[in-house]
Amino acid sequence: MVINKLTKKLSGHNKFYENIVKILSNILPYALAIFSIAYLAGFIFIITQNPLPYIAQQNQPISIFYPRGTSQQTILEGVAIFFILIILFSSLIIIYQTTIKKYYTSSPIITLSLALFILFILFLVLVVIVTFKFSI
Repeated sequence: MVINKLTKKLSGHNKFYENIVKILSNILPYALAIFSIAYLAGFIFIITQNPLPYIAQQNQPISIFYPRGTSQQTILEGVAIFFILIILFSSLIIIYQTTIKKYYTSSPIITLSLALFILFILFLVLVVIVTFKFSI
């Protein structure tokens, strides 16, 4: 009788812990995606606001949308941001695929929408690079 009560209590706790693990495993890909976006956004901000001396002369902040510096400087900066966004896009797609395969959850719409948004930004950055390169 006492053992049955203890096993019922423990089985209830096991379900509770299983639910916590399930919730955390569903939240973890989103947290990783948001963390990586915040990290890379900070990285891009630091690069564009305080560039190294060999990228921009006289330590001027690099501007993407209104380039007034040398052509090589803005193209180099655009290509660097383009590759950073490609890495971020591929990591979001990998997170999306591992979430579906490993945790057997429904498709994480937030991760996929973030990946599609970054793909849209990739095309915008590529258009800026190409149009600026051909306008020189």
